[in-house]
Amino acid sequence: MLSIQKLVGLMFVISLVVASVLTSFSQQKPNVKSNKISDEEKQKQKFITDQAILSLKDILLNPKSINDIEQRAYVVADASTTLWKYDRTLALDSILTTANNFISDYDSLVNSLNKTDGDANKKSKLNYAIKILLRALAKNDLKSAEKLQKKFLKLKEDEVSVEDDLDEKLKVAKEGEDVDIQQSVNLVSKIIEFGIPGLFPQYLFDLKKKNPVLADNLYRQALFNLSAKPIYKPRDAILISSYAFNEPVFLSPRFEENKLDKFFIFNTPLNSPSRTASKSSVAAYFSAYQSFFNSRLQSQAIGNFNAPDNLLQAYFLNKKLKAYDRLYNFVNQNSWVNFENNLIPLARNAGINSQRLND
Repeated sequence: MLSIQKLVGLMFVISLVVASVLTSFSQQKPNVKSNKISDEEKQKQKFITDQAILSLKDILLNPKSINDIEQRAYVVADASTTLWKYDRTLALDSILTTANNFISDYDSLVNSLNKTDGDANKKSKLNYAIKILLRALAKNDLKSAEKLQKKFLKLKEDEVSVEDDLDEKLKVAKEGEDVDIQQSVNLVSKIIEFGIPGLFPQYLFDLKKKNPVLADNLYRQALFNLSAKPIYKPRDAILISSYAFNEPVFLSPRFEENKLDKFFIFNTPLNSPSRTASKSSVAAYFSAYQSFFNSRLQSQAIGNFNAPDNLLQAYFLNKKLKAYDRLYNFVNQNSWVNFENNLIPLARNAGINSQRLND
């Protein structure tokens, strides 16, 4: 069995040889004296090409001899692309077989009941390897690439459905971005039906650089959920506000464990493409937030709004939005006072010192 280094080296050399031969055949100028390429030269070139093709076929007939997943993907992708004009059947079969094996391995890891620490790393490698093969296949057979892509994205959908953690769900959806950005965003749209992942603000900032329209549509979906979904909590509203106001850092308070007189501020740096917030985005946020807040006041049990951490975060967000609104004037200042006054008795009932919140 060849080592990875030797196989990769062989692949590189073979690609150069085949490319050189092809160039030679297409650009060779006739000999001035004989006015044609000699039979000996033709035989020599044919021998080199035949040997290169045989070596490529040997690699594609036994790709599993390369243990490293990503290296195997690169070798199969390059070898198949180079061989395509000479043996399309073998080239196509090798890519599809290797990709389907990777997808099967990925699916097994997703549905494994006894996950290990190394599974996440292997899944990441498989994900990357599948994308390599998809890109290579799309260069020569777009129809086959689309079928393989649908299978891969279906796998992503299944993984999102079995994953419990919202941030992990978002990571999975984001991995499909290079394959089909619209489908990836559709998955994220389904994820935020159940709440806002902590990674969501940065995800939206990154998406905005690639596709501002998709980012804005997803932001509007999050705002609709905030105003209409009972499952949303103040922390979800704070996370969405970080995007709405193009904030450089996400801030959210939490009480220390079993201590309602002490809290800390959780912070996460954000890489926003701009420090200037869109006025229409801000206006839409204020509107959604008022609907959210008023509905929680009417039924405090929804989303455990009357729980200490939720009240603390609601109080914090009201203070923040009140400060922002001095710049925008979208909400009557008396409304902010009313919001705060409604929170004080709820905080008192939860055992929170309202004076401590103002410190």
